[in-house]
Amino acid sequence: MSTLVRRFAAAAAIFVAGASTASATTMWEAEAPAGAFSSNWAAPTQVGAGVSSIHGTGAGGVFDNFVFTALPGGAQTLQLVFTAPAAVDPSYSAGGAVLWSDQPFRWGWDGQPLFSLQLDDLARKRMATLALPDTFAGTLYLALNFTHGANIAYEIT
Repeated sequence: MSTLVRRFAAAAAIFVAGASTASATTMWEAEAPAGAFSSNWAAPTQVGAGVSSIHGTGAGGVFDNFVFTALPGGAQTLQLVFTAPAAVDPSYSAGGAVLWSDQPFRWGWDGQPLFSLQLDDLARKRMATLALPDTFAGTLYLALNFTHGANIAYEIT
């Protein structure tokens, strides 16, 4: 099966799955247990079927870990958008690393690097796309390891 056909089939599966649910769900960090997503790489926040977006906030030394358990297999993409506060001064600096794996993390900085995040007064918004391969089996582990700064808003779709 060609890559184009596989991608079309994956997109169709996502569309059908989305159409069969009553509505897509947004996960908000403030509504998570204890008001935060899991910082434990060995016990990540579970993201199940029907979730279309995740909204959270990061800060230096705070890691947000997720496991997506209901993605269809095959090639597909996830979009990540990170945004600094609207009003920051020239000294503002925030960032970290985004890591992913199709296997459970074995330690806190395990996984394949997607990109290094750096926000400041001149670059208040950064976007990244995680393009999963044709061989993706359906379970994704994602770590947002914020190393410095504060008030980093993010959305995963």
